[in-house]
Amino acid sequence: MQYNIPRVMISSVKSKSGKTMISAALGKLLSDKGLDVSMFKCGPDYVDARLHKEITKNAVSNLDLFFDDESLLRQRFCQRAQGRTAIIEGAMGFYDGMCGNTKINSAFDISQCITAPVVLIIDAEGSSFSMCALIKGFLSFRENNIKAVILNRCSASLYSVLKPVIEAECKISVLGFIPKDERLKIRNQKLGLSLEEKDELKSALGCLCEIINKNVDLNRLAAIMKSAQPIAVCCEKALSENLDLNVAVARDEAFAFCYDDNIRFLESNGCNISFFSPMHDKSVPKNTNVCIFGGGYIEKNAKALSENESMLSSVRSFYSGKGAIIAEGSGFIYINASMEDENRECMKLCRILEGRCKAEEKLVNFGYITLFDNEKRPVLKGHEFHYSSCTDDGNSFTARRFKSQKSRKTIFYNDRLFCGFPQFDFTSNRDFFTSFLRNIKKR
Repeated sequence: MQYNIPRVMISSVKSKSGKTMISAALGKLLSDKGLDVSMFKCGPDYVDARLHKEITKNAVSNLDLFFDDESLLRQRFCQRAQGRTAIIEGAMGFYDGMCGNTKINSAFDISQCITAPVVLIIDAEGSSFSMCALIKGFLSFRENNIKAVILNRCSASLYSVLKPVIEAECKISVLGFIPKDERLKIRNQKLGLSLEEKDELKSALGCLCEIINKNVDLNRLAAIMKSAQPIAVCCEKALSENLDLNVAVARDEAFAFCYDDNIRFLESNGCNISFFSPMHDKSVPKNTNVCIFGGGYIEKNAKALSENESMLSSVRSFYSGKGAIIAEGSGFIYINASMEDENRECMKLCRILEGRCKAEEKLVNFGYITLFDNEKRPVLKGHEFHYSSCTDDGNSFTARRFKSQKSRKTIFYNDRLFCGFPQFDFTSNRDFFTSFLRNIKKR
């Protein structure tokens, strides 16, 4: 089957070049024009995906060739973008892959997989004619889909000089420029852009939309998007599961990270989804079979979670009453005994597990992992990004890092519990999570 999807990837030379905000602004501008926009994020990032969802009000999908092979990734992309206009935000620099010395799973790799035209964001601060060498290098390094560039942090006077020079020297369109503007600054935190100050974010995004509308050729961008070639994919086999499980997903300031595709996966398997707040609600929703506690900002919210004793008691009663729990990242911390927060104050938590967790100053674990069972068979693919530690990470699986190949024991797993610091895309690990849920249904 072939899909005709107008699309563009927004990528850059390096991180912190403005990709996320520019992608979000373009998504908003196109949505405001009446287009139905699907946003995508390369790699496992939750934070940027949340921002894009805030803008377009549509679910966001992550595209990751560590989790999916090329066929599955194309299938995922086409299913989510069908009938819409798609904007894909790249990760890091365009050619930056998983190991630092390859293009594997880079934005370049993903753009090739879904034949997406690419607009490259060039940070022009502190540079002028040298940008021609930089752009030429990116154009010639590998055969690619780069169709145009946008100059970020570039003055109007410098742009008027550089645009004709870049187009003549590099034979590529320069769509426009974005000047430096203090109003565009957004605070960052350990896990990426801060989405807590929504007024600040809304103001900066509105300002950026005005700037792009004035200084970027959106008609030329639309033509680039429409020039994207059709994508041929094999039709996905229909899922036969009808589990009819009631799944309650934690969602509030402390538990902000959950892949939209995980929700889709659960719904496609006949699960009934509800959301609740461990910070503000008093109990787990009635008739719940499975609770999911995802990642987020528990370090900043441990006190509020600890003070909600009614919810802590409800979660303990839910599990002791044969309820099932999936907990990742912050969710794993929450179901342990205690958490020492960033102010070194110890907070009591659910105590389903006996671990004592602690917010650390430095990153504890980061990167892609594969989980192996006790017979050394690969079972799951996941990723980690956390600044907290625990006295007991579990020992049901061996996690092996993709980059360093270092291994360690992790994950608590039984017929009603799957939890640990690693986080997972359910669709990419379909067999494991379908089996886990099916066994819950049988009990």
